[in-house]
Amino acid sequence: MTEAIKGLVPWALVVCLVLASTGWTWAAPEAFTHLHVYYVFSAPTELYLVPVAVVVPATATPARRALKLLIQGPPPGSFLHPPLPTATRILGLSIGGGLATVDFSREITRVGGARSRRYCLPP
Repeated sequence: MTEAIKGLVPWALVVCLVLASTGWTWAAPEAFTHLHVYYVFSAPTELYLVPVAVVVPATATPARRALKLLIQGPPPGSFLHPPLPTATRILGLSIGGGLATVDFSREITRVGGARSRRYCLPP
């Protein structure tokens, strides 16, 4: 081994230890699920739904995971807002025949303003 390579070995070990301590692994691509979550952008006179691509650990229930992300809201510091009240809970979820039915807790009704309600609740 050359001196340059010998000098890199300790650093490579440190990187591996740091990654291992954070729970990071060399996971296969199928270990992740790609989702699109739509958050609200508030313009002066209108609201717009903006898709945000999210990669999460693989799950057997991607629809439930997407709903949880939707309720949690966008990353901190984002110019986007959650379309649902953050206190909302998912009580039930069923998907069949091309239709998803979600049973939310009563907090879903605490959406602010008429503009917000039109994106979240039926007329």
